[in-house]
Amino acid sequence: MDVFKDEFGTVKGMQASLRLKEEAVPKFFKPRPIPYALRDKVANGIKRLEKQGILEKIKFSEWGAPIVPVMKPDGSVRICGDYKVTINSCLEVPQYPLPKAEDLFSRLNGGLYRYTRLPFGAASSPAIFQEFMDKVLEGLDGVGCILDDLIITGKVMKSI
Repeated sequence: MDVFKDEFGTVKGMQASLRLKEEAVPKFFKPRPIPYALRDKVANGIKRLEKQGILEKIKFSEWGAPIVPVMKPDGSVRICGDYKVTINSCLEVPQYPLPKAEDLFSRLNGGLYRYTRLPFGAASSPAIFQEFMDKVLEGLDGVGCILDDLIITGKVMKSI
């Protein structure tokens, strides 16, 4: 089983919902300027996300967050939304405790080798993301997660 693929997966059996505060007012921010050197990469990134069904074109929205292009080590661009200027302040944020370091160390106890990967990127709601990851990883020995830091330990080394 290939745990780390360079493609998007599908989460089944879970549904996320965002609740707006009663006083929330839609915010629409115009796009920020994109450096000329990144424009083609950003356009290609958006086309790729549309093709994968992650983004879809719309004609109107009351909400609009500017994108932030982030260069990846391989020279491609990760397209992120800057939701701190729009919807983040308007959300009812669920309370979910982040794991304590002691709890994580206990789960990883006995592992001689460690593999760490940050495949997920920043989440707009850390509590929702942490709760989701805890449910996905529930019952797995030698696996821990704090937000987007996934740590896997084992007693033998296998190539990944």
